[in-house]
Amino acid sequence: MIEKAIFNNLEDFIGSSLCSHQNLVLDVVKNYRYRRISDEDYFKNLINALQKCTNLTALDLNVAQNEIGYESASILGFSLSNCTKISNLVIKINSNYISDEGVYGLCVGLVNYSNLSTLEMNLEKNSIGDYGFSNFCSILENCCNIQSLNLNLGFNRIRDKLGSSLEAAFRNMTKLQSLDLNLNGNYFEKIGSEMGAILSNCVNLLNLNLDFQSHNLSVEGSEKFYIELAKCTNISSLKFRLESNKIGTSGASMLAFAFQKQTNLQSLTLILENNKIGDESASALIFALTNVFNLNNLKELYLNMSYNQIDQKGASALGLLFSQCINIQNPQIQLNSNYISDEGILDLSTGLKNCTKIQSLILGLDSNRIGSYGAILLDSAIGNFIELQNLDFGLSFNQIGKEPLNGFGSGLGRCKYLSDCNLYLSNNIISESESAIEVMACILANCSNLPNLPNLTLELDCNNIDQDNEQTGDTLSKLTDFQNLSTSEIFLDLSNNKIGYMFAEALGSILAKCVNLLTLNICLDYNQLHELGASRLGYSLAQCTNLLDLNLSLYENRIQDQGAQGLAFGISQCPKLKLLSLKLSKNKIKTNGVLQLGRGLSKCQHLQYVYLKLTQNKIGDNAKEILSEKLIKSKRMVHFDFWLWE
Repeated sequence: MIEKAIFNNLEDFIGSSLCSHQNLVLDVVKNYRYRRISDEDYFKNLINALQKCTNLTALDLNVAQNEIGYESASILGFSLSNCTKISNLVIKINSNYISDEGVYGLCVGLVNYSNLSTLEMNLEKNSIGDYGFSNFCSILENCCNIQSLNLNLGFNRIRDKLGSSLEAAFRNMTKLQSLDLNLNGNYFEKIGSEMGAILSNCVNLLNLNLDFQSHNLSVEGSEKFYIELAKCTNISSLKFRLESNKIGTSGASMLAFAFQKQTNLQSLTLILENNKIGDESASALIFALTNVFNLNNLKELYLNMSYNQIDQKGASALGLLFSQCINIQNPQIQLNSNYISDEGILDLSTGLKNCTKIQSLILGLDSNRIGSYGAILLDSAIGNFIELQNLDFGLSFNQIGKEPLNGFGSGLGRCKYLSDCNLYLSNNIISESESAIEVMACILANCSNLPNLPNLTLELDCNNIDQDNEQTGDTLSKLTDFQNLSTSEIFLDLSNNKIGYMFAEALGSILAKCVNLLTLNICLDYNQLHELGASRLGYSLAQCTNLLDLNLSLYENRIQDQGAQGLAFGISQCPKLKLLSLKLSKNKIKTNGVLQLGRGLSKCQHLQYVYLKLTQNKIGDNAKEILSEKLIKSKRMVHFDFWLWE
């Protein structure tokens, strides 16, 4: 294999042995440390150097964001026209000003590349219109040996001649095996029969990636495209982006027809977000996917059907789909902002239980109608993923909490290989049925069974949590099961609740038992900790003796000077702490509180970085000098950053 010659600035490239290069990567994207290519002399040097690279067989040229106009683009194209041995060509010239005139001059040399088999052109954001696009396609018509084509024409000004020009370009590309076509951000409104003609010519396609997002595409005139897509039965990898269009129920039905004969799919990406498909058509489309004969070969699936009015039928169909995807490894499912309730989740979770080989799962179900029962069902299904390593699980803006969450987290506790876990439960009503601290304790207790879980994120913000009562105290006395928790990094978001001192003490007791904890991020903004809650939280932090990195945000909690002093004392007892971010804005802290903070932080012998935000308090003008005087005495301090006033 020929070794790549990689250059990141023109000076090094120009000074190299130009005629010896065969596989060249030249990345001169706009960089403020160097001049732009648009500088005349600088550009001439690039052109002269490229003309001498006569033995190139592979070129990857990145000149994006360089203010290149149409004349310079044409000169660049001419300089490459003599490199006739090239078989693999990548040109990234996006975000310039080449326009219609420049695109023809840039690409006209392609007709000389008789060996060209792989072509990637990024022409995004270049003010290319119908005329330039038509000329560009006429050049592509001569590139009959291309096997892999990646063409990005996003955010230009292509309108009426899209279909006819593309049909001409692909007329002779019978050897094409991989096509990546991005037309996002142009002005056409129909896929058209011409796109169908493209697919009819490309009979050997194995990989197809089409990006038609945000075009207001309708179904009218698109039948030919879906019919020809159905004939592409050799495709193993299909990516289709149609979000924010108008395909509706009819378009979904046509897609369902197209998928019925895709028998060799191993990887599928289908993004239909915000298309008003509806429950009936969504279920029909998903049922069509279940009819794919070799669905058990599917390993990669990314399905986004958010904002589509999907209810029980669609969720049930998805459950049936998963019941047949027994070898799937990395599914990403986004069903946010639909109407899915516990009934639909029952069928979905039943299907998911069969997917025992999943290693990474992203499941987005935010803004639906899911209750506690549905959450428990999904957690139970996740417990069957014995090879699961990464989990991103979104259940925010639902109805979780009307009923108890008994046992939630037990499924997670069975995923022995889990290394990264993100649970999003914000904007529910967890405080209505039980102690939120008990929910947290249950999740962490189950995670104690996992030997390889370094990262855990739990978001419980906006749940109306206000349980400073005997129940919190009773729960606190039971928190004894976290000594084996392997998690070294925890992020907790409990902002926008009504948390007081008892909850803060319970939370602190949990954290104190996490003996392996190295990095802690807690957001308790807009609660009701007051002085006592902040002090008790500080006392608990003092027991986190292995903590290296602490990020604590307590906006608007009225902790005042006493609370600041309690926090400072606790932080000062963390003997290994190196990084500290402390956000205490709008807490009625005065200059004395700042003094106490400075004294406490100055005792952290290993502290290297401090970010302290104390805006909207009642701090005197000399506060910054007080803090600087205290912290500058630390021999290990590298940087401290204070925000004391707006």
